[in-house]
Amino acid sequence: MPDHADEDSNFDAEEAVRVIRTNTISKKSRDVYDGSIAQMLKWFYDNKRHLLTEQFIQDGITYGFAKADIRRFLADAPSNAPVKFEDFNVQDFMEWIVFVRKEDGSAPTYSTYNCRRAGLFNLFRDYKQDIAPLQSELKTHFRGLQRTKTQALANGEGRVKIGKDALEFALSPEEIRGVIDEIEKRAMTAGTVTRDGLEAMINGCLENSSLYQLVLALKNSPTPAIQQEETLTGDEAGTMTPMWGSHIWGGRIHPVPQDFTLPNSCSQIAWQYWMCGDRQKRYPPLRNLSRDDMPSTNMRKRLSDLRYLMQLVEKRVEEQGKWIANPSIEQSNEMFEVGKDVLDISDVSEKGRKRRGLQMKWTSMVTQVRNKRKSHRTS
Repeated sequence: MPDHADEDSNFDAEEAVRVIRTNTISKKSRDVYDGSIAQMLKWFYDNKRHLLTEQFIQDGITYGFAKADIRRFLADAPSNAPVKFEDFNVQDFMEWIVFVRKEDGSAPTYSTYNCRRAGLFNLFRDYKQDIAPLQSELKTHFRGLQRTKTQALANGEGRVKIGKDALEFALSPEEIRGVIDEIEKRAMTAGTVTRDGLEAMINGCLENSSLYQLVLALKNSPTPAIQQEETLTGDEAGTMTPMWGSHIWGGRIHPVPQDFTLPNSCSQIAWQYWMCGDRQKRYPPLRNLSRDDMPSTNMRKRLSDLRYLMQLVEKRVEEQGKWIANPSIEQSNEMFEVGKDVLDISDVSEKGRKRRGLQMKWTSMVTQVRNKRKSHRTS
């Protein structure tokens, strides 16, 4: 029988075997393992260079130690090993995974440690090295590592993740409406709900809750409610509940937009915004905002300063029995006149400069009031 072994001189048996060996695990898993090993080898270069082969070190010096460069070197397996496997021990590996930290400085999860160990197994397998002598010691170390992580969580160190994180990006109202429309279309196609049936159900709920008449009254009103509110004054405006806006950013719904800023004004104007909001921009009273509604750390700090100042005025107004929960602009000014004495500071600074008194910006007023109260406590 003729020998056909040499018929195709272009056939590379070694390359074929390498491809077969590479396909023993999925591409996604290999990418994860190679990424983990690349991090380990870079750490070894910085901290335990004696464990690396001279060929790997020279390759890194020539081409760099970026993750992509190390992945390229690992693609030559089982040739050109990056590690001196005869000198490698579990202690070296454990020092590396204990050293690794997340971007926020916290330790990785136990599943991440398991992934690192799987990457090490794959490294030995790719370079045809026997990891059996290390397996027992690895198992012992990981049992202790798991117990350490469990005890840390029990002691309140770190956190157990529950549920999913909020969206890291904002969705526009058009995108949300599009998603809702698509869900409705698919539901109607599946026969689980129809638009007519949904409309009948909503109308029935409105009638049962006595809201149907209110909807009809608003629909037949000649002037929009928000325009009517602007024409009201005094007690009438104080009893109205304005239609505040809503804004989606940071994966959540907020009463103010992402570019919102606190007013840069005197204390009285700030008090008006604090009690009445901005009806033209449809911002609610600032006293209803929380730190989570502020788009930046600086804005959260400024809201805290404003709250400190305004609550001093609130307390004085309540003590005088003049508090109104939902005042008009005119009523808020009257309330400020009652409580403004808590903001009384000297008209002359310590350096002899004349101050603007209540006309100074509220941000400066916060500093002056705090300094005044601090000096009173120390004296």
